Amino acid sequence: MIRNVLVFDFDFTISNSSRVGMEVFNKYAKKFYLPEMTMEKVKIAINQDPIIAIKSLGLHWWNLPFFLYFVKREIGNRILELELYDGMKELLIELKNEGFKLIVLSSNNKINIEKFLKNHGLNCFDHVLESDIFGKAGVLNKFLFKYDIDRGNVLMIGDEIRDFQASQKIGCPIALFDWGLSSRENLIRVGAKHIASNLGEMRNLIEIISQEKN
Repeated sequence: MIRNVLVFDFDFTISNSSRVGMEVFNKYAKKFYLPEMTMEKVKIAINQDPIIAIKSLGLHWWNLPFFLYFVKREIGNRILELELYDGMKELLIELKNEGFKLIVLSSNNKINIEKFLKNHGLNCFDHVLESDIFGKAGVLNKFLFKYDIDRGNVLMIGDEIRDFQASQKIGCPIALFDWGLSSRENLIRVGAKHIASNLGEMRNLIEIISQEKN
Protein backbone atom coordinates (compact mmCIF):
# COMPACT_ATOMS: atom_id res chain seq x y z
CA MET A 1 0.00 0.00 0.00
CA ILE A 2 1.23 3.47 -0.91
CA ARG A 3 2.07 5.65 2.10
CA ASN A 4 2.84 9.32 2.69
CA VAL A 5 0.98 10.97 -0.18
CA LEU A 6 0.92 14.77 -0.47
CA VAL A 7 -1.84 16.23 -2.67
CA PHE A 8 -1.10 19.82 -3.69
CA ASP A 9 -3.51 22.36 -5.10
CA PHE A 10 -1.96 24.33 -7.99
CA ASP A 11 -3.12 27.97 -8.24
CA PHE A 12 -2.07 30.07 -5.23
CA THR A 13 -0.42 27.02 -3.63
CA ILE A 14 2.38 26.08 -6.04
CA SER A 15 1.86 28.85 -8.58
CA ASN A 16 1.34 32.53 -7.84
CA SER A 17 -1.41 33.07 -10.40
CA SER A 18 -2.56 36.50 -9.22
CA ARG A 19 -1.38 38.79 -12.02
CA VAL A 20 -2.15 36.57 -15.00
CA GLY A 21 -5.34 35.27 -13.43
CA MET A 22 -6.81 38.72 -12.92
CA GLU A 23 -5.78 39.93 -16.38
CA VAL A 24 -7.44 36.94 -18.00
CA PHE A 25 -10.54 37.16 -15.78
CA ASN A 26 -11.14 40.79 -16.66
CA LYS A 27 -10.45 40.23 -20.36
CA TYR A 28 -13.30 37.73 -20.54
CA ALA A 29 -15.43 39.62 -18.05
CA LYS A 30 -15.79 42.29 -20.76
CA LYS A 31 -16.79 39.68 -23.34
CA PHE A 32 -19.40 38.20 -20.97
CA TYR A 33 -20.62 41.66 -19.87
CA LEU A 34 -19.47 41.07 -16.30
CA PRO A 35 -18.18 43.72 -13.90
CA GLU A 36 -14.41 44.19 -13.75
CA MET A 37 -12.94 42.62 -10.64
CA THR A 38 -9.96 43.19 -8.36
CA MET A 39 -8.19 40.39 -6.50
CA GLU A 40 -9.75 41.57 -3.24
CA LYS A 41 -13.26 41.39 -4.72
CA VAL A 42 -12.54 37.89 -6.04
CA LYS A 43 -11.34 36.76 -2.62
CA ILE A 44 -14.50 38.10 -0.97
CA ALA A 45 -16.68 36.27 -3.52
CA ILE A 46 -14.74 32.98 -3.35
CA ASN A 47 -15.13 32.76 0.43
CA GLN A 48 -18.93 32.75 0.25
CA ASP A 49 -21.41 29.96 -0.43
CA PRO A 50 -20.89 28.72 -4.04
CA ILE A 51 -24.21 30.06 -5.31
CA ILE A 52 -23.59 33.48 -3.76
CA ALA A 53 -19.97 33.44 -4.97
CA ILE A 54 -20.98 32.84 -8.57
CA LYS A 55 -23.56 35.64 -8.42
CA SER A 56 -21.03 37.97 -6.79
CA LEU A 57 -18.73 37.48 -9.77
CA GLY A 58 -21.61 38.36 -12.09
CA LEU A 59 -21.88 34.80 -13.39
CA HIS A 60 -24.73 32.30 -13.59
CA TRP A 61 -24.78 28.50 -13.58
CA TRP A 62 -25.63 28.45 -17.30
CA ASN A 63 -22.68 30.59 -18.45
CA LEU A 64 -20.11 29.51 -15.84
CA PRO A 65 -18.81 26.50 -17.88
CA PHE A 66 -18.34 28.69 -20.98
CA PHE A 67 -16.56 31.40 -19.00
CA LEU A 68 -14.22 28.88 -17.35
CA TYR A 69 -13.48 27.27 -20.72
CA PHE A 70 -12.23 30.53 -22.21
CA VAL A 71 -10.34 31.48 -19.05
CA LYS A 72 -8.54 28.12 -18.89
CA ARG A 73 -7.68 28.29 -22.58
CA GLU A 74 -6.23 31.80 -22.22
CA ILE A 75 -4.25 30.83 -19.12
CA GLY A 76 -2.91 27.89 -21.11
CA ASN A 77 -1.60 30.33 -23.71
CA ARG A 78 0.10 32.33 -20.94
CA ILE A 79 1.06 29.49 -18.61
CA LEU A 80 4.78 30.26 -18.86
CA GLU A 81 4.09 33.69 -17.35
CA LEU A 82 2.88 32.19 -14.08
CA GLU A 83 5.35 32.47 -11.23
CA LEU A 84 6.54 29.79 -8.86
CA TYR A 85 6.49 30.86 -5.22
CA ASP A 86 9.99 31.52 -3.92
CA GLY A 87 11.43 28.40 -2.30
CA MET A 88 8.61 26.13 -3.53
CA LYS A 89 10.81 24.20 -5.97
CA GLU A 90 13.36 23.43 -3.28
CA LEU A 91 10.63 22.30 -0.85
CA LEU A 92 9.00 19.98 -3.40
CA ILE A 93 12.32 18.38 -4.35
CA GLU A 94 13.17 17.93 -0.68
CA LEU A 95 9.83 16.23 0.02
CA LYS A 96 10.26 13.95 -2.98
CA ASN A 97 13.75 12.95 -1.87
CA GLU A 98 12.33 12.08 1.55
CA GLY A 99 10.04 9.52 -0.07
CA PHE A 100 6.73 11.37 -0.33
CA LYS A 101 4.48 10.69 -3.31
CA LEU A 102 3.52 14.08 -4.78
CA ILE A 103 0.26 14.74 -6.61
CA VAL A 104 -1.32 17.89 -8.05
CA LEU A 105 -5.12 18.18 -7.82
CA SER A 106 -6.55 21.29 -9.43
CA SER A 107 -9.51 22.73 -11.32
CA ASN A 108 -6.94 24.23 -13.68
CA ASN A 109 -6.32 22.38 -16.94
CA LYS A 110 -4.02 19.34 -16.67
CA ILE A 111 -2.09 20.29 -19.81
CA ASN A 112 -1.57 23.82 -18.45
CA ILE A 113 -0.20 22.45 -15.19
CA GLU A 114 2.13 19.99 -16.89
CA LYS A 115 3.53 22.80 -19.07
CA PHE A 116 4.16 24.91 -15.97
CA LEU A 117 5.88 22.07 -14.11
CA LYS A 118 8.09 21.27 -17.09
CA ASN A 119 9.00 24.94 -17.53
CA HIS A 120 10.16 25.12 -13.91
CA GLY A 121 11.99 21.79 -13.96
CA LEU A 122 9.56 20.17 -11.55
CA ASN A 123 9.58 16.49 -12.54
CA CYS A 124 8.91 15.40 -8.97
CA PHE A 125 5.14 14.88 -9.27
CA ASP A 126 3.81 11.37 -9.70
CA HIS A 127 0.37 12.39 -10.98
CA VAL A 128 -1.53 15.50 -12.10
CA LEU A 129 -5.30 15.31 -11.54
CA GLU A 130 -7.86 17.70 -13.01
CA SER A 131 -11.30 18.32 -11.53
CA ASP A 132 -14.12 20.75 -12.11
CA ILE A 133 -14.34 23.76 -9.82
CA PHE A 134 -16.38 21.96 -7.13
CA GLY A 135 -15.37 18.36 -7.84
CA LYS A 136 -12.02 17.81 -6.15
CA ALA A 137 -13.33 15.30 -3.60
CA GLY A 138 -14.84 13.03 -6.25
CA VAL A 139 -11.72 13.00 -8.42
CA LEU A 140 -9.39 12.30 -5.50
CA ASN A 141 -11.66 9.58 -4.09
CA LYS A 142 -11.60 7.75 -7.43
CA PHE A 143 -7.82 8.08 -7.60
CA LEU A 144 -7.33 6.72 -4.07
CA PHE A 145 -9.60 3.76 -4.80
CA LYS A 146 -7.82 3.00 -8.10
CA TYR A 147 -4.38 2.92 -6.48
CA ASP A 148 -5.50 1.37 -3.17
CA ILE A 149 -4.34 4.37 -1.12
CA ASP A 150 -5.69 4.67 2.42
CA ARG A 151 -7.03 8.12 3.25
CA GLY A 152 -5.03 7.98 6.44
CA ASN A 153 -1.87 8.15 4.35
CA VAL A 154 -2.92 11.31 2.52
CA LEU A 155 -2.30 14.96 3.37
CA MET A 156 -3.86 17.66 1.20
CA ILE A 157 -2.17 21.05 0.81
CA GLY A 158 -4.11 24.04 -0.48
CA ASP A 159 -5.07 27.65 0.09
CA GLU A 160 -8.84 28.06 0.18
CA ILE A 161 -12.10 27.01 1.74
CA ARG A 162 -12.96 24.74 -1.22
CA ASP A 163 -9.80 22.72 -0.51
CA PHE A 164 -10.74 22.38 3.16
CA GLN A 165 -14.27 21.27 2.25
CA ALA A 166 -12.90 18.67 -0.17
CA SER A 167 -10.63 17.26 2.56
CA GLN A 168 -13.65 16.97 4.87
CA LYS A 169 -15.59 15.00 2.26
CA ILE A 170 -12.65 12.68 1.65
CA GLY A 171 -11.76 12.24 5.31
CA CYS A 172 -8.09 13.21 5.22
CA PRO A 173 -6.16 16.04 6.92
CA ILE A 174 -5.22 19.25 5.17
CA ALA A 175 -2.65 22.01 5.68
CA LEU A 176 -3.46 25.39 4.19
CA PHE A 177 -1.51 28.47 3.14
CA ASP A 178 -3.13 31.77 4.14
CA TRP A 179 -1.47 33.62 1.24
CA GLY A 180 -4.00 32.51 -1.38
CA LEU A 181 -7.70 33.02 -2.02
CA SER A 182 -8.84 32.50 1.59
CA SER A 183 -7.52 34.53 4.50
CA ARG A 184 -6.46 32.96 7.80
CA GLU A 185 -9.64 34.36 9.39
CA ASN A 186 -11.87 32.70 6.79
CA LEU A 187 -10.01 29.40 7.04
CA ILE A 188 -10.37 29.38 10.82
CA ARG A 189 -14.06 30.29 10.45
CA VAL A 190 -14.81 27.03 8.61
CA GLY A 191 -12.79 24.93 11.06
CA ALA A 192 -9.31 24.66 9.53
CA LYS A 193 -6.63 23.97 12.16
CA HIS A 194 -3.38 23.59 10.21
CA ILE A 195 -2.55 26.96 8.60
CA ALA A 196 0.82 28.25 7.36
CA SER A 197 1.92 31.74 6.38
CA ASN A 198 5.19 30.67 4.74
CA LEU A 199 7.05 27.63 3.44
CA GLY A 200 8.89 27.04 6.72
CA GLU A 201 5.63 26.78 8.62
CA MET A 202 4.18 24.49 5.95
CA ARG A 203 7.25 22.24 6.10
CA ASN A 204 6.78 21.90 9.86
CA LEU A 205 3.07 21.13 9.47
CA ILE A 206 3.80 18.41 6.91
CA GLU A 207 6.28 16.80 9.30
CA ILE A 208 3.98 17.02 12.32
CA ILE A 209 0.87 15.72 10.54
CA SER A 210 2.81 12.92 8.81
CA GLN A 211 4.18 11.76 12.15
CA GLU A 212 0.69 11.80 13.65
CA LYS A 213 -0.65 9.69 10.79
CA ASN A 214 2.14 7.12 11.10
